Amino acid sequence: MALEHNENKIEEWKANYEWMMLELYDQTVRERSGGEMAAYLSQASVPNVEFVVQRVGYEAKAIMEKAVLKRQGSSTPHPKSKKRERLASWRYWRERLIKKLLGAEYEALKIGRFRQGGEIHQWMYDRYSLRALLEYSGFSHVTPCTATDSAIPRWAEFQLDTDAHGVVYKPDSLFMEAVKA
Repeated sequence: MALEHNENKIEEWKANYEWMMLELYDQTVRERSGGEMAAYLSQASVPNVEFVVQRVGYEAKAIMEKAVLKRQGSSTPHPKSKKRERLASWRYWRERLIKKLLGAEYEALKIGRFRQGGEIHQWMYDRYSLRALLEYSGFSHVTPCTATDSAIPRWAEFQLDTDAHGVVYKPDSLFMEAVKA
C-alpha cells in the first residue's frame, strides 16, 4: 500500500483520525465550552489545518485566529470598571453563595448547567437514522441535500447555511429535508 511507504501520509492520516474522533465524541461528552476540539485548534501548530477547516469551516478558523492573538498577547483586557460591575451585580453574589453552599458539588452544577446550555450534542444522526426518524414522525419524500439546494425556491438566497459567497458555515452538517404528510 502506498501509505505504508510514505511516512508523511501516515502522520497526516493519524492527525485526521485524531480530529475525526474529537469531532464525533467531544461534541457529546465535553464539559466546557469548546472542549477538546478548541484545545486541538489552539495548538501553536495544527498538523492538518486544511482537513479541519474543510470539515468545520469558519468556526475552526475563528478559534485558530483567536489562539494566535492570545499567544501574541493581543487579547483585549477587561477594564477595571467591568470588574467593579461584576462584583456589584446580584448574579455574582448569588453565584458565590451557591458555590459556598455546595462546596465540592459546585463543579457538578457548573457541568450540568453547561451540558444543558445547548452547545453539546445530546444525540447525533446519520443519514439512515435521521431518515427513519423523519419517516416515523410522519414525514415523506425524505431527501438528502446540501446547504445550498432545497425544494424551497431560491433556498440559497436565504443564506441560512451559507454566507453571501456560498461558503457553507458548518460543512460537517448533515442536510436533509422532508415533507410533512
